[in-house]
Amino acid sequence: MKYTLGIVKLDPYLINREFSDPKDIYEADERYERIPHKFLVTEDSDFLWFYADKCISHEILKERLGLERVLGGGCLSIDPKLKALVLDNYSGDFGAVPKPVLEKFGKLLLVRFPQCNNVIANPFEPKIRKVMLMSI
Repeated sequence: MKYTLGIVKLDPYLINREFSDPKDIYEADERYERIPHKFLVTEDSDFLWFYADKCISHEILKERLGLERVLGGGCLSIDPKLKALVLDNYSGDFGAVPKPVLEKFGKLLLVRFPQCNNVIANPFEPKIRKVMLMSI
């Protein structure tokens, strides 16, 4: 598989914001600054594509960009304390992207973020499934 960056629109101010309170994400609205950057990974022949933009849902991002064959998604941010590009979480619409895939895309994205010197790839879905299985 070849890894390729598609459309990646990032707001330099917002990408550095922390969303410590989950309601900031779920109550976000297109008119406000609190909208996180979401990403999607798609498949096309021998290519995996990475797309990102400020958006309230992965489904809206898919429709906005006219994407097909979505494999998963998550959120994109920068941790200014760690000087790290963070690819984490998962898409409620499309699921998580495996950590090795996120790490490869993260290395491609670092070129666009000179303030970052490493990548944190942390898809949450496997942890959520484990907790759910333990509670059954």
